[in-house]
Amino acid sequence: MKKFGYREFNLYNFSHDLRGDLIVDRILQFEDLENQLNDTMSELGYDIAPVPKINISRNTGNLYQDMYSPKDDRSRSPQISSGH
Repeated sequence: MKKFGYREFNLYNFSHDLRGDLIVDRILQFEDLENQLNDTMSELGYDIAPVPKINISRNTGNLYQDMYSPKDDRSRSPQISSGH
């Protein structure tokens, strides 16, 4: 099984074939997923239920780093091992 590095996971590789031809009709943005998904499905003749909103942050307007406690910050830091 081929292992993929970070560089292989980009939008181009998921939206184009091996010849470089675009193989998708549109790409939806996660930030506006509900609106864009509703528009797309309406164009196809479908009605869909609203996208559920779960685990919503109540701390709007702050940096994402402010949402973590000091203990959480340590878990996000790279761990360097000497290998011994």
